[in-house]
Amino acid sequence: MLSYRRLTALPEGAMDTTVSTKGQVIIPKSIRDELGIDAGAKLRVFTEGRRIVMEAARPFPETSLDQVGGMGKRWYSGPAIPESEWQPALDAAMRRRWGHEYDDSGS
Repeated sequence: MLSYRRLTALPEGAMDTTVSTKGQVIIPKSIRDELGIDAGAKLRVFTEGRRIVMEAARPFPETSLDQVGGMGKRWYSGPAIPESEWQPALDAAMRRRWGHEYDDSGS
């Protein structure tokens, strides 16, 4: 049998916040700092059961390759560039942007 104390205990690192009359919620500074959330950041909010979940919104909706295939022809009409020429530059740019979070091993 679970105790009342265990059922009502907050998860480690959890903090209380208050919903304003306009429905606004303040995300504690320590959490904003930890996740790199700055003023103006876009967040996606949804529910999972009775939980409210917030996560960074993607700048663009998910798109399949079929939806974007051939779009580059609008800006480039030359011959196809082999992957061996563009992939190293893309990997370097991704490592600069994402650092250790970027895994270019292909797995």
